[in-house]
Amino acid sequence: MTPTRGPERLVTWRAAARILAGFNDDQATQGPAAGPADLVGLKIAKEHGWTAPEPGSASSQGPGDQSKEPR
Repeated sequence: MTPTRGPERLVTWRAAARILAGFNDDQATQGPAAGPADLVGLKIAKEHGWTAPEPGSASSQGPGDQSKEPR
């Protein structure tokens, strides 16, 4: 059985941990890219003018930090 999205093969948990740590697995360009169902959130965000916060901005500090000043 092959995945419906992404690379043609699934990786082990150990391999997934390496990928998340930044090691290249040579699968980044395999398989189909995002399809219509994957892009619904992007479409809604564009319709409302929503954008991701800039790195390091007060709004990108995380849900537990209510202060506006960086620590």
